[in-house]
Amino acid sequence: MFDLNFELPAIILLVIFLATYVVERRLPVEHSRVYAVAIGINLVTTFFNLFSAYVDADLSAYPVALALFLNVGFYFFDILRYFAFLWYFITNSAMRLNISARITNLIGLLVAEALTGFGMASGNFFVINGNVFRLTGWYILIDVIIFIICFFEALILIGPIRENADRRVILYFSGAIVVQAAIGVCDIIFPYLIMSDILSSIVFLLFYLAVENPSLYRSTDANTFNFDGMEMMFENGQFATHRIYGVGLTNYRVLRNIYLSTSVRRAVRLAGEFMMEQPDTYPFYVGDGQLVVLCGKKNPDIREAFSKRCQSSFSARSLEIYFDAGYVEVAPDPGCIPTDIGLFQTDMKSVIFETKKNETVILDQSKVDAFHRRNLVYHILNDKVATNDVRMFL
Repeated sequence: MFDLNFELPAIILLVIFLATYVVERRLPVEHSRVYAVAIGINLVTTFFNLFSAYVDADLSAYPVALALFLNVGFYFFDILRYFAFLWYFITNSAMRLNISARITNLIGLLVAEALTGFGMASGNFFVINGNVFRLTGWYILIDVIIFIICFFEALILIGPIRENADRRVILYFSGAIVVQAAIGVCDIIFPYLIMSDILSSIVFLLFYLAVENPSLYRSTDANTFNFDGMEMMFENGQFATHRIYGVGLTNYRVLRNIYLSTSVRRAVRLAGEFMMEQPDTYPFYVGDGQLVVLCGKKNPDIREAFSKRCQSSFSARSLEIYFDAGYVEVAPDPGCIPTDIGLFQTDMKSVIFETKKNETVILDQSKVDAFHRRNLVYHILNDKVATNDVRMFL
């Protein structure tokens, strides 16, 4: 009775997305975790959809309790799938800390679930050849409308959009909303054709291309995370929960003058790979042989391990390259936690540049103030550009 040809491709796509999430190393940010939860919800929904459609096609061959369980489970997770998308959007945008947006999502979810439950309890099903198999499409469409209303209300809660990243996210998520609306329309026009799961899988493809592709946050120069990744960690409050270090390859420029730049870059990538292998450690390459490293509780200090590694060579194109490393430790002082990631990067690069071999410079409040004064002009220009008060052309 049902056309299930799209179900297997949907399951394959979701399993691939879930496998890539598990295999590839990602930053410990909220939207990445929500992405995995949303995939899991979507996968469970797909299985409920598949088995309930199979049972509903011939109710006389199966217990009524089984059909009831599968149908109720499908509709429960189907609605949950919609709002998992919205939850993911909230954690991925400028409103991730907006409590109103989260409350709006929760209320919309509860209303949609209640409406769907009322539809099932009141017996509003399609009946074909004596087989009860689905809610009327109008209930599904109303749920989609509730979802879209919650989405645009959440957009209003964001306020002015200033960052290019937010524009990109909204562009892709708007495409996802169109796909979700198409699901509700398809359920009404083509009740026999089950397309909701494959369309939802396409939504996850959009999410992956826009945000979740790990290569978006990886540096090709050092095979570590890049500035975009560091900015994401900053926006998610991870700088306040991790120890912050700067690592400078103090002989980097000398080596570039001696060896081919490609050989030195290869050695830098090997150094970056070593840091990426350390537990609970998140290195970000900021250029010129300099890295900002966040260390969690499992590995609170990167200096000893990296200094020991620098005692042996980084082999690159049959060359034995040795790096000298200097370090900057950001004091665990609330006043030293950065409030602007761009300015923090500028200050850190200035401090790292002045470090010497095996030296550790403590970046405390006095040094932060000194570098702010030194970089005052840059800071003013950065603020003016950010607020569109001045435009600069190269």
